[in-house]
Amino acid sequence: MLTMLSKDRTALLGSLLQVQRAAQTLILASTDEQQRAAAWSTPGVDPSHEPRIGWNANPPSESARVAIRRGAQVSLEHLEALFVLARHKSGFSVALAAVTRAALEAFGRVLWLVEADSTEEVLRRLASLEFYDLKFPVRNGKTVTRFSRVHRSEGTAEDYKQSIGAWAEQRGVKLEELGPGVAAKLVLSRSHSKSQSGIIYSDLSAVAHGQGGATANFYDYKTRTLRLDEQQLIEYSFYLIEAARVVTDAIAERFRADPVDTETWAAVNRLADGHLDFIRPPGKTQAG
Repeated sequence: MLTMLSKDRTALLGSLLQVQRAAQTLILASTDEQQRAAAWSTPGVDPSHEPRIGWNANPPSESARVAIRRGAQVSLEHLEALFVLARHKSGFSVALAAVTRAALEAFGRVLWLVEADSTEEVLRRLASLEFYDLKFPVRNGKTVTRFSRVHRSEGTAEDYKQSIGAWAEQRGVKLEELGPGVAAKLVLSRSHSKSQSGIIYSDLSAVAHGQGGATANFYDYKTRTLRLDEQQLIEYSFYLIEAARVVTDAIAERFRADPVDTETWAAVNRLADGHLDFIRPPGKTQAG
């Protein structure tokens, strides 16, 4: 098992948190309704006057903006959780894989929305995510909360799913399921080859599920206890730093972020890379 020097571990985790904080600042500023025009809104048209979409009564650009903002916040919370767990005195090990995998899955969902090139396509992808997310809530008879600009309402998951399906059928929209593994590999593929992305996700899943061959890396056969292999921590940290950069850059471009904000983001990343000179991420020649 690899053990890092204390100063190097501090540099790694400090850089992870720096990137997380800077990404959060840029994403929240870029997707703030009061500050930035919605990326998919029609030029010269107030987003509040756009035609409402059927299943949640919000303007198209508003629905996409909120979904992206919320999804990015979820992703970055997972990233911060990796930082917290890695520093915890209990010395968590396999839990880091579960958090890393969840972060990549959430980042991938956001990236899929951001990379849509039109209002129609981002709505198709958003409708697809919401429709297939309701599979188990419908099966379990759950209720869901729905928000619009004018009110909040609750209803059954089944009714909500049917309203999305009816909306899609009426417009001839083909819904597409984006599974969590596909989402994770989507964002990983922006920094790794397609085959390597699949291997990374498979390895994370094996550890998270407690498979023997995978968790053996974390098992000390002398003490018969789990312990952290810091090579894994290095890899997990870089996976999430890379993913945060990919998604944040995409959001900044899509929502036309303020140049001052993007320069601050770039400066933080340069600083983080400087702190990480002692490490070379798997398969790369330089950090990030």
